[in-house]
Amino acid sequence: MSKKMPWFRMYTDFLNDPKMIALAFEDQRHFIGVLALKSDGALDVDIDSALLDRIVAQRLWIDHAVIRDVKNRLVAAGLIDQNWQPLAWDKRQMKSDKDSTAAERKRRERAAKAAAKSVDKSTQNDDVTDVSRVTSRTGHGNVTRLDTDTDKDKEDSNESLSPGSPDDDAAAPADQAAEDQPTAKQSLPDCPHLELLNIFAEQLPELPQPKPELWDGARAKALAARWKWCLTAKKRNGARYATSKAEALDFFRRYFGYVAKSDFLTGRDGRWSGCDLAWLVKADNFAKVMQGNYENRQEAA
Repeated sequence: MSKKMPWFRMYTDFLNDPKMIALAFEDQRHFIGVLALKSDGALDVDIDSALLDRIVAQRLWIDHAVIRDVKNRLVAAGLIDQNWQPLAWDKRQMKSDKDSTAAERKRRERAAKAAAKSVDKSTQNDDVTDVSRVTSRTGHGNVTRLDTDTDKDKEDSNESLSPGSPDDDAAAPADQAAEDQPTAKQSLPDCPHLELLNIFAEQLPELPQPKPELWDGARAKALAARWKWCLTAKKRNGARYATSKAEALDFFRRYFGYVAKSDFLTGRDGRWSGCDLAWLVKADNFAKVMQGNYENRQEAA
């Protein structure tokens, strides 16, 4: 029997999972409810199958007359078995999550406090060398370093983009003040893909329009990279193209509006018809558009 947990892991690929897309909206909600019941331990009680059906119906606010139909649909989708057990539960829920009960956390807290007291006592000894290994100086006195593990989930995700993109022109000088550089603590707003797709449709309705439910993979990563560039790259005068989500959205509105003026990119001159959002956000293509490579010649003159 699994331990009862107050929460469970939910992954972002839920919206793009073919099994989820194939379900009706109500059954998607029903499945999330099943996951919550599994985390709560309600599905692991040793009772008759029919009684379990009634309990699930009551907890999910589903009519008892249709609860078995709901279960059969989720079973057919390959999401649960006949006992309401989520089939991929152990794969998606990490062992560390299962073991993180309140009692376990209390035990760890007591162990950490005991270790801290032990270190405090050791600082009273004359052996300065040993003490220096476990303490560091700050503006508030000695701070004991008990946890030296690196939290991989909080590492800076603002790595530089590939060479040849406009990001290379935005590299900061080596002697620039540290506060001007993006850091892990200065987090950037997440790329609002749906809002950007709507702006693209507003400014360039004549081009092929991507479907939000199919906007993923390399295309989505490229758009996210251009979004990050907009918030980190600097102009010649040292100012950023955008410093907030609102300013970045306005930048892309102007970018797509600029593309709309090009007879070549929009296909109005009949020479090419391959332009779309995925093409416009690729690093090399984005750089060429920004450099004015596709302006109408008469306008450029």
